Amino acid sequence: MVKRLSPQLRKEFFSIPNILTYVRIGSIPIILFFLFLSEKKVTGSVQASQWLCFVAFLLFVASAVTDYLDGWIARNYNMGTLVGKFIDPVADKMIVLATLITLVELRRVEAWITVLILLREMSISALRTLALADGLHIDVVKAGKYKTAFQLFGILGLILHYTYELPLVPWSINFHLVGRTLIIISLIFSFQSAWSYFRKFVRSITEKYEEREGA
Repeated sequence: MVKRLSPQLRKEFFSIPNILTYVRIGSIPIILFFLFLSEKKVTGSVQASQWLCFVAFLLFVASAVTDYLDGWIARNYNMGTLVGKFIDPVADKMIVLATLITLVELRRVEAWITVLILLREMSISALRTLALADGLHIDVVKAGKYKTAFQLFGILGLILHYTYELPLVPWSINFHLVGRTLIIISLIFSFQSAWSYFRKFVRSITEKYEEREGA
């Protein structure tokens, strides 16, 4: 199959940024495996569960690093591709939603939180697709960036889950409580950014039709 691809298509599919994205997608089942393995009823001890949660945490962090790295390489070495533009945001949503659904199964986060996040992501993706089909461009809003940051750190907290005593910190930290709090804060920015995207979309559509009528 690969041999039949033209050199240009091969370059599209197998550029370094896209390979990093494939690695990120491939890490999803591994992260989920360690999350399920970290359950106390599986390990039989809190200490073993903590270590397995920490492994899942490191894998999720590594995934986030590859997300930053593939974008940096694409921008700085002119390696951006049409395939990359499609698969990179899809990979981001896949790993976030797959992890959240697993955390629901493990009872580390409520289902309604994950449902709201899923509905928001589906709505914004549909809106962007509709805008693209109509030749419109909707800029990223700051609230969307805040949403992403709080959401990622919230998920990391929920992955760690347990209470840990950290070096140089005089008190123990309940990462489950920290993660749940950050996830709920991310919901606020999720719907704030969704409203901003919707307003920008309506404004762009209105301006486009006004230009057509005035032409």
